[in-house]
Amino acid sequence: MRALLFHCLAVSSAIWGGAAHASDPINTWAHNDWTALQYDGYCEIRTGGDGDGTLAVTFDTGGYNPSLAYTPVFIRGYSTPIDMDTYFRVFIDTEETYFGEELFAYSHFNEWNETVASAGLTPGFVPDILAQMRGGIRIAFEVKNVGALPAIYDDFSLMGASATLLKISEWCSFNPNALATP
Repeated sequence: MRALLFHCLAVSSAIWGGAAHASDPINTWAHNDWTALQYDGYCEIRTGGDGDGTLAVTFDTGGYNPSLAYTPVFIRGYSTPIDMDTYFRVFIDTEETYFGEELFAYSHFNEWNETVASAGLTPGFVPDILAQMRGGIRIAFEVKNVGALPAIYDDFSLMGASATLLKISEWCSFNPNALATP
């Protein structure tokens, strides 16, 4: 039960852009556009924010239950570009991947108690996307809603993602090449 609670908090932190953690991080480390955060019971790597959407990958200590959450830029008072009928495409270095088919939309409350929609990756695919990200330069998320044209909402640099993943794997005691999935 405790692991599930920490996992839920970790997913919430990935979604909320770091504003609502159960505690302050034990360790933080940044390299290029990526940041590693270690908390009591879980770890997270993230990029974006500050006017951009966020991409965060969260792990329980030991590397268990990896999760990936993408949240487009959120402007208070405006709706997010994701709804429950949204389709996604994910590009790594301009090449379309199959991960868009494994993203699902979900809603949650942000730190201002406003409803926000994000996209989560089916958990079993997190090790695969991390492996591709480690060999890439950029990752982009295309959002397509019914009746609207598709649009790239965020295009994140992957520079620093590998080093940040290696740092968090040291802190949280896991092998980034052999993640445990549900």
